[in-house]
Amino acid sequence: MLARRFYPRIGGVEKHLLEICRVLVRRKYDITVITEDNDPDLLRDDFFYFEADKIRIIRLRAADNRNCLWGELFKLRKIIKQADIIHVHDFAVFIYWYLPLRFLYPHKRLYITFHGWEGVYPPQLITILKRKL
Repeated sequence: MLARRFYPRIGGVEKHLLEICRVLVRRKYDITVITEDNDPDLLRDDFFYFEADKIRIIRLRAADNRNCLWGELFKLRKIIKQADIIHVHDFAVFIYWYLPLRFLYPHKRLYITFHGWEGVYPPQLITILKRKL
């Protein structure tokens, strides 16, 4: 799973992602969530388990410069390579996080959940076309 924010952050996407992970863990799937954060308490370990649900959470330092984030994701490319499927949450995460890795793994199974239109409503035609693409 790739998402900008994850538990213990509060929000609709965060809650949705946590509940999906819990269901998949109960079905015996191994889940890794790659997310970003700048909270020093959450970043004390790069890899740790959310003990209640055995969800592996990898927190990257949130970066203003997306290239820095791509570098951190590139270091995790073995995790991406080993994954059976990549589930990306939101269009911006796909474009700014996963798209460069897509060129390394063009045949990797990918699932994207769009959590809203991320902008004005009703959405403009270009916004709709980007998501369909």
